[in-house]
Amino acid sequence: MSIEHILSDGDKEERFARAAPQESYGARMTRILRKHYSNKTLKLLSRIPGLGNLEALANSPQLMPLSSDARFMANWYYKPFGASDKPASLEEMPWDYIEDKQEDVPFFGLREYWYPAIVSEDLPHNQVKTVRLLGDNIVLFRGKDGEIGALENRCPHRGPLLSLGQSNVWDIGTITCRYHGATFNTKGDCVAFLGDGADSPACGNARYKVRSYPAYERNGVVFLWMGEEEPEDIMTNIPRAPDALADGHSFVFTGQIPYSYLNMIDNATDMTHVGCLHRTCVLFGDQKMGGGVTSEDLGGVGVRGRLEIPGDQNGSKTIEEIEWYMPGMVFHGREFMDGILNGLVFWFVPNDAGNFTAWFIGSVDKTKASKRKAKGIKSKLQAAMQTKLLPNLACLIGGDAPMQMSQGRVVRWDQEMLVRGDKAVVMCRRMLKAQHKKEMEARKAKGLDPLRHRVKNHSNNEQVLTPIRNA
Repeated sequence: MSIEHILSDGDKEERFARAAPQESYGARMTRILRKHYSNKTLKLLSRIPGLGNLEALANSPQLMPLSSDARFMANWYYKPFGASDKPASLEEMPWDYIEDKQEDVPFFGLREYWYPAIVSEDLPHNQVKTVRLLGDNIVLFRGKDGEIGALENRCPHRGPLLSLGQSNVWDIGTITCRYHGATFNTKGDCVAFLGDGADSPACGNARYKVRSYPAYERNGVVFLWMGEEEPEDIMTNIPRAPDALADGHSFVFTGQIPYSYLNMIDNATDMTHVGCLHRTCVLFGDQKMGGGVTSEDLGGVGVRGRLEIPGDQNGSKTIEEIEWYMPGMVFHGREFMDGILNGLVFWFVPNDAGNFTAWFIGSVDKTKASKRKAKGIKSKLQAAMQTKLLPNLACLIGGDAPMQMSQGRVVRWDQEMLVRGDKAVVMCRRMLKAQHKKEMEARKAKGLDPLRHRVKNHSNNEQVLTPIRNA
């Protein structure tokens, strides 16, 4: 007979209150540390002759307070794959699953959107940089006035990487392939072919044009348009961009995550995990556990997940609702950080099917905070997400990231048992799938493969993609 049939409703409530006590972050940390150091002290004292029985007392069965244990989690995250507690299989790509579900699930991300590609200061003049976005390999360089050249990282002549070439040889704002001297401007037009002479017929020939990506730069971030349609205004294409990119004290930082953005998407509106996984996280340590979840469709472009909690929270380090928007970001506004933010987005940008870049892009209201305080907010957010110095504070590397990594390189939506707390998660998935279908139909109408990157003929966990050519 299961314990649910043995315990009365009153007993269940009592056990729940004991396992998930409603207490403040400070009280919880004090209780957890007291328990930890009490056991540690008993073990140290047991080394004194005549006190050996104290070790048995420290090692006796005892109820333990639930903790994030972010140091343990962070250590696991950085541990190499292949250990008994971190199987190598977690690193493998499930290509058979991807091939089977790729017309239903956007494994490489939605395409008809602007995406952050590189931090502005990381793209100086006279240098060539590369990024991988949504499975596309892209080379970046600057023109005379700072305009961005973003081209497919492939020379159309014989196929080498343009990123092995050099910028500003033929003219400012061009990139030259070192192999034979094919040279392209920021629009991808072939303007010179040094190896073929000054009168090369390749110049101006549409056959030698390289795919280019429209670029937009604002608040220290270079954004690229990844779609086939004409670029939309970023302020309308990206929900909440007017807030996160508002004129103010702007800040940005990034982190590379070695698994699918879909693992993080599921976390975005998952309100019930906050009070459980982030028990000792510096941002959410006052969060209550339990409560119902509601989900709200935000005009077909996003989802608001809300935790309906009886009674008050345990303090200010809490979050009661999250706004998620396509193509894959969480937004926080003035309800966050004591009301001094214009807006902040935590954006999950796919590099490919098995990796993504976590972007944090925000703007602080100049009328409510100094530039120095804005830098302090950035530092606090960085510490809460990924610090190694104080891992017990880290919500991402010490909590979300290890859990999501342990789900596998790409989360398997076909191998789950969802519960009532997953309502908002399911709504996000349905919205992503619907937009994916819409994009595929538009590509098909243009005579293109519905999928920009199609996985096929998988074997031995190796990816085989259909060749990508300019339309």
